[in-house]
Amino acid sequence: MAFNANQTNQQILQHRHADPNNAELHAYKKFPSLAAWKKDSFVGNLLKPIRRDDLALVWIDKQVDLYPKSKKGQRLYAMAQIFFTTMWWLNNYKNQPAKMDARRRPAILRLNLCAANQAAILLKCPAGEVGKKLQSVYGTGMSIHGHMVDSAQHPHYQTVPEREQWRVFFWNGLAFVLNMDGDALVPVDTNRYTTEGREGKGFAMSLSGAFFIAPLSGASVKYHSCFLGGEPILCAGTLEVDHGRIQRIKNDSGHYQPVDATLAQLLRKLQFSGVDISKINIECARPNPIDEPPTTTGDKFLRVNGNWAKVQPVRITLPKVA
Repeated sequence: MAFNANQTNQQILQHRHADPNNAELHAYKKFPSLAAWKKDSFVGNLLKPIRRDDLALVWIDKQVDLYPKSKKGQRLYAMAQIFFTTMWWLNNYKNQPAKMDARRRPAILRLNLCAANQAAILLKCPAGEVGKKLQSVYGTGMSIHGHMVDSAQHPHYQTVPEREQWRVFFWNGLAFVLNMDGDALVPVDTNRYTTEGREGKGFAMSLSGAFFIAPLSGASVKYHSCFLGGEPILCAGTLEVDHGRIQRIKNDSGHYQPVDATLAQLLRKLQFSGVDISKINIECARPNPIDEPPTTTGDKFLRVNGNWAKVQPVRITLPKVA
């Protein structure tokens, strides 16, 4: 189950040394054309690695192609797509060495830094603050209900080290978490767990694709807001997993109340990780308050709701407390 870290690092070093300008240390000075980007991120030969096998890379290609064609008001959205997807690639390439070739890392890092610099200009902020700014614009913020519950109950927000025990890792399309001792990965299994009358366990995903699963209403993670400290997230809800295979997902978080477009983006990132989303049943939390939620499969849901531009920033004004 473990990847060959030494081989991966050796690939990176060999490719870095082949670049006399040590490009890994420098962002693109200006946004690259699609042809230039594909040339820089090309590795191996015409036979392998196959570019279309790396779904995250294909998505990055698409955004690089769309960015110069986008209207002025859409450019920040396009740059956010590039920033978060390249960040996801950099955080996950070691988990799928057969599809995500480590030798592409220098080019993807350059593009990530370029996206941060370009977004900083659009947002009029330092490059180091871009992640937080984009998260506040495109993330799903807590609902008024969530803010009021947390203000009244003060649940424990997980620290960065604490939340690692709930982080999900993907290998061959299966979901794994650390065991109790923290020294091995075991398949996720919800075992028909019930959370406040809802089947499954709670989950939350950040905009960069960090995925967390835990029982809700427990001492550690009482609400979805506990996973990432109440910060804006991509999506949250409940899911069922059987021996690592995700069976069902529902965006039914009351704290965040995510829209369907954000659930679609979560499915896209699961695709990047090799998950067969056509085998996942999707239940929409709030299609109609009277009818039962309809069920569809992940691939069909993504085709209908896969445009992240539908996501609107959530701006919350808290009531003043006397």
